[in-house]
Amino acid sequence: MRLVVASGDGRNFLEPLERFAREGTQVTVISFAEVAGYALESDLIEFLDLEDVPGAFQSPLDRVRLDALPAGGAWLRPSRSLRDVAAGVPR
Repeated sequence: MRLVVASGDGRNFLEPLERFAREGTQVTVISFAEVAGYALESDLIEFLDLEDVPGAFQSPLDRVRLDALPAGGAWLRPSRSLRDVAAGVPR
């Protein structure tokens, strides 16, 4: 038997998911790695990043995966200008 969970708040389900896995159910969580650390850290749960699902997106998402940064670091694009931040302009 296989159980597939697609959720951004799956941490709420960690205990029952691991219980299902211990009882012999193959458990897979589909989510984004940035919000599914619980599934990545579990030895009982298989994790699939949503962006890795074939055909889910037409082009790569604009996201920064902190677990995949190069050893020398990376430049992260600002989300708005410093002028807007200083002026208190909301997003």
